[in-house]
Amino acid sequence: MNALPPSNPVERFTNWLRKHPGSALVYFVLLPVMACAVLMLPPIALPSRIANAGYVSVNTKGTTVSAPDGFELAVPENAVKNGTSVHVSSQSLENFLKTDLARTLPMYVEPRGPLYTLKVQGEQPKEAQLLIPLPADVEANDTLDLYATYNRQWFKIPFLMNSDDGLLESNLNFVPESVVVVETTPRAPVIGADLQSRNALPNASDNILVQVNPIGLQLADDGSIAGEPVNSPAIGAASNFTIVPTVTNVDANGARTDLTGNMMMDEAQREAHINALVDLAVQKVYRGYNISYEGIGVSDEPLYTAFIKELARALHAKEKTLSVTLPAPTPISEDQFDTAGYNWALIGRYADEVKIPLLSDPRAFEGSPSLQEQYLRWAVSQVDRTKLEIVTSTQGRDSTANTYTPIAFGDALKLVGAVSVPPDAQPGTSVELELPGLANAGGIQIHPDSGLFYFNYTDGQGTAHTVWLENADSLSKKIALALKFNLGGVVVTDYNAKAGMDERIWTVLENYKSMQPTIVENKLQLVWNIDGNQIGTTPVDDPKIVWNAPQDGGQHQVQVALSVDGGLTAGAPFGSVVQLAQLAPTPKPTEPAPEPTDAPAQPKATKQSTTDEPKPTVQAVSNPTPKPPPPTNGGNFNGKNLFAYGIQLDWTNKDRDAELSQVQSMGFGWAKIQVRWCDMEGSRGNADLGSTDDFIAKASAHNIKVIFSVVCAPAWSRADGGAGGSGPPDDMQDAANFMGGLAGKYCNTSLGAIEVWNEHNLLTEWHGKPLSAPLYMDMLKKSYAAIKAACPSIVVVSGAPTPTGWNDGVVATDDAVFLEQMYQNGLKDFSDAIGAHPSGFNVPAMCDIMNPACNRPEASFRAPFDSRHHSWGFLGTMLTYRNIMLKYGDGDKQVWPTEFGWPTHTGGTCGGGPCHPAGADNSPEQAAQWYVEAYQWAKQQRWVGVMTAWQLDFDRGELDAFRIAGKPAFDALAGMPK
Repeated sequence: MNALPPSNPVERFTNWLRKHPGSALVYFVLLPVMACAVLMLPPIALPSRIANAGYVSVNTKGTTVSAPDGFELAVPENAVKNGTSVHVSSQSLENFLKTDLARTLPMYVEPRGPLYTLKVQGEQPKEAQLLIPLPADVEANDTLDLYATYNRQWFKIPFLMNSDDGLLESNLNFVPESVVVVETTPRAPVIGADLQSRNALPNASDNILVQVNPIGLQLADDGSIAGEPVNSPAIGAASNFTIVPTVTNVDANGARTDLTGNMMMDEAQREAHINALVDLAVQKVYRGYNISYEGIGVSDEPLYTAFIKELARALHAKEKTLSVTLPAPTPISEDQFDTAGYNWALIGRYADEVKIPLLSDPRAFEGSPSLQEQYLRWAVSQVDRTKLEIVTSTQGRDSTANTYTPIAFGDALKLVGAVSVPPDAQPGTSVELELPGLANAGGIQIHPDSGLFYFNYTDGQGTAHTVWLENADSLSKKIALALKFNLGGVVVTDYNAKAGMDERIWTVLENYKSMQPTIVENKLQLVWNIDGNQIGTTPVDDPKIVWNAPQDGGQHQVQVALSVDGGLTAGAPFGSVVQLAQLAPTPKPTEPAPEPTDAPAQPKATKQSTTDEPKPTVQAVSNPTPKPPPPTNGGNFNGKNLFAYGIQLDWTNKDRDAELSQVQSMGFGWAKIQVRWCDMEGSRGNADLGSTDDFIAKASAHNIKVIFSVVCAPAWSRADGGAGGSGPPDDMQDAANFMGGLAGKYCNTSLGAIEVWNEHNLLTEWHGKPLSAPLYMDMLKKSYAAIKAACPSIVVVSGAPTPTGWNDGVVATDDAVFLEQMYQNGLKDFSDAIGAHPSGFNVPAMCDIMNPACNRPEASFRAPFDSRHHSWGFLGTMLTYRNIMLKYGDGDKQVWPTEFGWPTHTGGTCGGGPCHPAGADNSPEQAAQWYVEAYQWAKQQRWVGVMTAWQLDFDRGELDAFRIAGKPAFDALAGMPK
């Protein structure tokens, strides 16, 4: 009997599998695999649907993803190529604060809203816009920031705040992992100062400054570094501040954008430059560098940003820091500023510190909000505010409608003119002294918003000026902004106690160190001194005082100084000489001669006539403009026409007889050589003059007169040992002794003139000391006296300033400004001729560059024609100097151009191109024509003395561009009618 089949379906299926064992593979393996595949593969794609829950797909058309509270992530069109997906979520502030991620935020920020988490699956968008709503309990203010993470590292991201809509907008080139609104809190500020000369910092600074930025390092050819940072006794192992030297691309002619451009574009140069900086920092134990490269154009923005990124990475690898100084941007609107080629957001991300100047116009402090506040509000939206440091100069500004010149606090009063005295002022009477220039300008005033002192004056050419003076009050206003925006610090520049400063700035900085503002009370007064004795104070808006003149007449020294505290202390005084009438001696009655006697003569009473007796009288004498007494045996060349033809020689590297023969063949009668004092006097009083002996003897044999241009003080005469480059001695009498010795040794030989130094308004020639006309005049006065005492017949030529419009007072001072300052310090009475270097660059000789009609449309070097500064042209410089001489009553004296010339595009090359950019525009034939025109014009003027062309035979590097020997200029000058 057959058994009945089981009624249970599972049991029936099990029995069937026992009879068909191969079917188990199908049911238990293949079918489940197939089912899973159906679920996992499109169109169902279950894992992807689970994983992408909440993700939004993004294609080339872009999209916007929102959170419930109004947060938006927008990916614009074409921000991705192949498509991607993005996800947005948020976490409440309460929950976020409990996370490890919250605890890794910088200590100086506090989260104020939810954490937004952003995820990207697929391609990272190259552009993204975030719109973050202000948290409900947070008001828009100047201390809010936006922080984001990438690879779980927090950093500041740029943003703009729309207070009206309550939104923060951030435009990025990536999508961060998370973002949160934070509020910054104050932190201990970085207080720094640049160092421009030895002994520049007072003792008080050591407890205030955190960082010092010595200047002196410059970007050079092929990515190398030139120069040496300024050193100071203030810098020592016990100093509390770190040393972060400034590296610049600026020289006397302005920003060397050619050097920065070559360095950034040439990978080898860029790598060499970075390696040189890192190696020097390690060798000298610098904390890092402050990079201050000016003139970066919009087209170079990616290159400069990449350079900063690479330099930062290399310095950080050696545990060094990077600071970057940025130029002030140009305001476009309330929240837009033109930064040229400087990407603030990216530079701020890579650099450790970012130094920024405030806007220079005092009016930027006016209004609410002021333009300065709008600027800083924008700045902190771009750069981590703790990295931002305000750069503020202690120098003032002498500004016209189109230009400005830095000016020291103590020099400002000199601009308003001399102290006046009534022409009939008598001894023993009350005499009113006045500063009429300041009185006519309405005195010194205070600009309430900026705290700047200011006054107006009109110069000799009728140009209106406004002088703005930085002081403790103006510094406190800037520090108030730094405190308001929780900035990283303040850097003080251009400090020089010898130039007269408002020393209260150190109190302001000390308070700032404790994060405290300072309210500065100004009590402006003028302090008057006569012959070193104070006679009283007067208000700055009524600059006159009554002086009880002494009984003796003659000259008296008047000094006026500005006091900011009611006369308790005073700045550097401005000196002037006043002349009083003199008492004529009272005639005495004539006594008869005593009769010879062996006994002592006895006085006898003599009866006088009551009618013919002379009466004592007071006679007024003329009061000529006072002059310093001339040196002993002083020569006088005023009014004499000493015009002659000269040229400079490479005398230490060439055959001197051959050189002098060439000079003769040109029909020239003068040769200039540069005498390097530092190479001749190894120790004080021990000079080896064998080389000059030889040259003077050979010049005499060729009947050539010689100009010595003396430069370069020996190491023994400088406390810095000559570090940094050629410069003057510490004691100017050492220079005077050397030049007096030359004059005495070569008196009545072929030596006809001595030029006292060279281009002393340029850091390159004046290392170790601040660029200072009074300091140079100390050298000139002492040297003039020494030379004239030794040999009155030698012409003393004042050192020629370098022609430049660069006027920061550190790298260079505008030559016209410097020449005026030389006159204000006695140049007229301590010179026989005025040295000048009227270089032509690519401007024709008879083309006045200050006239818009002077133009070369074809020229590739456009700087002369864009700036229109006199220093770009031969004629412009010559006429400018002549006008200054006339202004100071020195019209009977001659200008001696001790260097002038034009570069050409032939000869030596630098980096495969012309050594001087102007030379590319000048053919040798053009230069030859301009030399001839210059000499012929000068000969007709009668106020031009010996003209020395630069140069005959220097043939190394850039110098070769100016070489005359072997070029058409040599034949043209030789054939020129003399």
